[in-house]
Amino acid sequence: MLKGLIYKTPKWVKNKYFLCAIIGLFWVAFLDNNNLINQWKWNRNLRNLNKEIKYYKVRIDEVNEDLTNLSTNPQNLERFAREKYYMKRPNEEIFVITKE
Repeated sequence: MLKGLIYKTPKWVKNKYFLCAIIGLFWVAFLDNNNLINQWKWNRNLRNLNKEIKYYKVRIDEVNEDLTNLSTNPQNLERFAREKYYMKRPNEEIFVITKE
């Protein structure tokens, strides 16, 4: 029975190079430190980090724009302080209305 199974298998499956290639691919795909699962995780992490980089670049541009506006015009400085930090003049009341 086992002898008949060995004779029925194709010759290319019994080839030692084919067997080594299959074992090598299995090793690289699942058992190695740089296997497919780890590569997928690292790729996902890289995409998330690139998104964060884009976000922080936009944020830096906004802050630099605010800085140039504040340093060039003192009226902008007062407006910025009132809007962002809710600062007020003496004897002045501020009402903050927020939308829920």
